[in-house]
Amino acid sequence: ERFETKAFVDQLLGMGNLQGLKEIIEDKSVMESQEKLVQKITSKGGEFTFRDMYDQFQTLMNLGSFGKVMSMIPGFQNLMGEGREEQSQMRIKRFMTVMDSMTNVELDSDLKIFNMQPERLYRISIGSGVDQRVVWEVLETFKQFKRVADQLKVMGRSGLDFSR
Repeated sequence: ERFETKAFVDQLLGMGNLQGLKEIIEDKSVMESQEKLVQKITSKGGEFTFRDMYDQFQTLMNLGSFGKVMSMIPGFQNLMGEGREEQSQMRIKRFMTVMDSMTNVELDSDLKIFNMQPERLYRISIGSGVDQRVVWEVLETFKQFKRVADQLKVMGRSGLDFSR
């Protein structure tokens, strides 16, 4: 990371490093993937799927250290306590492992397939080597992501422009 006096002083004062955060996001082509996701969701018939959630987790993991990214956001420097960064990364990795055990049909679907065929949950838990409770956590997390995606869809259809 390049040394920038202003950014260094801002971080010391607890004001974050928005310029550094902007560079990380732009450098990692996060904006492009986010724009594609928003376009997909807001298009007619566009649905948020488990594959989309997996891609979001992958993007998050590619950003680097959670602690470093959080420290760049004003007011978030101390939000992630000691050891919580590692816990968060392990949880996301475990969720990704669960989704790695899903078939393409499951990844490209929403919750309906699991409601109609609950035995899929058992197969996924065996395949990923986790307890069924973890698979349920993935489904619950998906519900939260889907709620946000559905809100984006409504806002997009009401004429809001999500482009830069």
